[in-house]
Amino acid sequence: MTQKDQRRAERIALLEQPKGEFFLHVKDDLYSVRSVLNISSQGISLQLDNIVGVATEVVLQYKYKAINIQVNGTVVWSRPSNGPIETEVALPYEIGINLISPHLLFSLMKAKYE
Repeated sequence: MTQKDQRRAERIALLEQPKGEFFLHVKDDLYSVRSVLNISSQGISLQLDNIVGVATEVVLQYKYKAINIQVNGTVVWSRPSNGPIETEVALPYEIGINLISPHLLFSLMKAKYE
């Protein structure tokens, strides 16, 4: 099964980034998320500057004004980004996270695109 085939739920590709900030908690480290690539009712694909290994338990945090949502998940795939390479800047990574109970986060982000 290819990476795209593993998530059977409808994916919503983001045309613009949501307001607010996303952070990824990995053990004792906190990483800023560069961008959200897409989201579904089961998971999310992110671009960030740090590599995170497959099967790593993570907490995804979304903060905007009074909203502060944290969702647990597991990294199911990780790869270097295929995006444009910026000079003298590290190539970002893309990861896919299977989220545990992502419904509130999914509803917030999906509402923007309906």
